[in-house]
Amino acid sequence: MNAEDTSTRGVIMEQTMGGVTMEQTMDRNFISSFSACTWFKMPHQRERSGAMQTTPAEKYRILLVEDERPVREIARLMMQFAGHEVIIAADGAEALAIFERMGSDIDLVLLDYSLPGMDGIDVMGKLRAIRKDARIIMSSGYGRGDVLDRAQRKGANSFDAYLQKPFEMNELIFAVRDVMHTSPLA
Repeated sequence: MNAEDTSTRGVIMEQTMGGVTMEQTMDRNFISSFSACTWFKMPHQRERSGAMQTTPAEKYRILLVEDERPVREIARLMMQFAGHEVIIAADGAEALAIFERMGSDIDLVLLDYSLPGMDGIDVMGKLRAIRKDARIIMSSGYGRGDVLDRAQRKGANSFDAYLQKPFEMNELIFAVRDVMHTSPLA
């Protein structure tokens, strides 16, 4: 860049693999974009029978059904970090279309309760109509009892596990492991 150029681009933060883009005009400097990435080591998680690392030996194909983009992205990253393959659906209709096409290849469904169009209980019923042994973890900001009561009022089979939002990575990993190591609710 030469002195006549009215903007210069600047600093890359190598330690965080992120960056700051500085814009410079004739009379002022300002930040036009900022990004940062922080890597951290996941601690070992303890369980009743001893120590367990957060990364399981088994790898599963998981259908993630979540309409809220930030929650969907965080859950996707958590599951990918744990080594799982993740297929994304933003609503019940999309989840059903994917499950009709790939249901026999999907090991588990992480299903949000509050979805636009049809709620997670309705989606769960339709998933189990496609494949009655589908393994389903229901997730919601509502308490487990509330969601279970609503499922029973609708006459739906219960879900295999429940995750209260917000959940932590170790809770998600344990729920996936526990559901995959028990017989499905068929």
